[in-house]
Amino acid sequence: MKNTPLKKPKKQLPSKLSGIQEKDNTLYFIFFLLLLTFCAYLPVLKASFLIEWDDPDYVSNNLLIKNFSKIGELLTTPIQGNFHPLTMLSIAFNYAISGENAWSYHLLNVILHIANTYLVYKFSSRLSKENFIISFTTAMLFALHPMHVESVAWVAERKDVLYSFFFLLGLISYINYISSLSRKSYLFCIVWFSLSLLSKPSAVIFPVALFTIDLFYSRKFSLKLVTEKIPFFLFAAIIAYHRLYTQSNVGVTDSGENFLLAQRIFFMFYGFMMYFFKMLFPINLNAFYQNPLINHDLPIIYYLSPIFFLLVLILCILNRKKYNVIAFGFSFYFVNLFLVLNLFIMGSAILAERYTYIPYIGLFYIIGWAIDRWQKHNFKGAVMYLLPLSIVLAILTYNQAATWKNSKSLWEHAIKVNPNYQVYKNMAFIYFKEKNSDKEIECYNEALKFNVGDAELYCNRGNIYLKKRMFKEALIEYNTSLSVNPNFTKAIANRGSLFAMQGKYELALADFNKTINLSPELKLNFKNRALVYYKLEKYYEAIKDFYKFLEFEPDNMAILNSIGECYQALNQNDTAISVFNKVILIRPEANFYLNRSISWYALGNINEARKDAIKARESGGVLSESYAKTLGI
Repeated sequence: MKNTPLKKPKKQLPSKLSGIQEKDNTLYFIFFLLLLTFCAYLPVLKASFLIEWDDPDYVSNNLLIKNFSKIGELLTTPIQGNFHPLTMLSIAFNYAISGENAWSYHLLNVILHIANTYLVYKFSSRLSKENFIISFTTAMLFALHPMHVESVAWVAERKDVLYSFFFLLGLISYINYISSLSRKSYLFCIVWFSLSLLSKPSAVIFPVALFTIDLFYSRKFSLKLVTEKIPFFLFAAIIAYHRLYTQSNVGVTDSGENFLLAQRIFFMFYGFMMYFFKMLFPINLNAFYQNPLINHDLPIIYYLSPIFFLLVLILCILNRKKYNVIAFGFSFYFVNLFLVLNLFIMGSAILAERYTYIPYIGLFYIIGWAIDRWQKHNFKGAVMYLLPLSIVLAILTYNQAATWKNSKSLWEHAIKVNPNYQVYKNMAFIYFKEKNSDKEIECYNEALKFNVGDAELYCNRGNIYLKKRMFKEALIEYNTSLSVNPNFTKAIANRGSLFAMQGKYELALADFNKTINLSPELKLNFKNRALVYYKLEKYYEAIKDFYKFLEFEPDNMAILNSIGECYQALNQNDTAISVFNKVILIRPEANFYLNRSISWYALGNINEARKDAIKARESGGVLSESYAKTLGI
């Protein structure tokens, strides 16, 4: 059956504005909303980066954003297994503006959120045939709901607000297309979708979301209805494949392998239900919602959650013909949540507030529609409730945004409202940066009350004892870590360092051999094993490992100097001198001159030995009294 364009809605406002009859006057309400949104997010503008979460990977540790001559590499290199070149380009512009000062990054996030708010208003207005109560309510809830703070306040979630900007433009273009069957609108829809994909891979769900709009407009299912989505599915498939490929290459794992498929089905229903209740009751919000503990029975609420899903499904079916807006709103909500409901791929958290950014639009639209029906299209009556609600939500959002001031405030808040092992683990990292080892240990102790199966927690606690030279306690922690995960390379390597510090070089060598077999990409293990070989007087093996380390850091002159020292120990001073020559050519430092002086002396070239010794002393080096006397200086 051939699809025909939808009838153009009459340009009128079904909602009565009580004395404000001209459509242009609605701009005052929109301006008020956008201004209120900006004010609600003011705390974000003074926020810093999150040092223990993804922000360093995106900014401070990301060399690609710091030089526009590498723009080609910037646009083709995945970050943390995610390919989002437009997001990285926007962050590069922020770096050009404010470097490692976070204000411009946060400002752009807020600006994008305000722009998205306006697009949500336009999208809802098109859906509702310019019903101002529905469109304003939907936009107001989107703008000021505290569940959206994470998407705006977290620099690394630039991808969320940016992909949503293009996603919403694509939805609006699709409505334009089905209203007129305009080829131009269809092409624009593809363009916006493509830009959304290049901002965040989550946009792959876009073509499925288009079917929810078809549902809203009661478009009859046909072959054309499907074929018009084919270009979108093709682009989505390419990005989905690329993401899976890049994540497998960087070692991103699916934590869902620890849970049975039956459990994960309950996770999906639980997420569907809990995101809905968090929308109604945005309390105890925090940055991390812990997965259920492995090898434990699920809480009863998980088993009850399918009942909620079934009730929603019945509600949609029963009202499909009379009130299809309910079916649209919940289907839009479900479709856009589906990929993050932990059925197929699980992260480290059962819920994440940022995942509601687009999906909540469907629920907000239902609320706007319900208020419009309740007030019988009377905006004056609706505004009596909407304005106070907007103020309350703005205050909640302001307070929630304030918790994102810095890493410490974020995790202190999380510990107060929902303590779990990950928030204590993150808080421990803050104390590690502050060099407060006692508080760091306290956090690890608390984290282990929630999760005794995290090998990293024991390892990190062992590292603190190692720094305090409490070797017995450190060894216990490393061994406990390895009892949880026998192949945890950090624990093996750190235990090797412990043995080396105790002079137990054979035991240290065994640990370093194992870590290199397990993780040959970890450069530090080659350096550590080389130092152990040196102590064991296995100089050729040490030289081999030092050169392997140089493959990772070819400009590390200290390592090249250590190679020269190995040749000295082998009494191959000619070779040692050739190595020291390379070192001194790049870094003419006292210690390197002194080492070359010693090799010259061993070869009987007293004049060269004396020259280098003098240069070493002039560079601030300290010569032993006996060696200086031998050289006559």
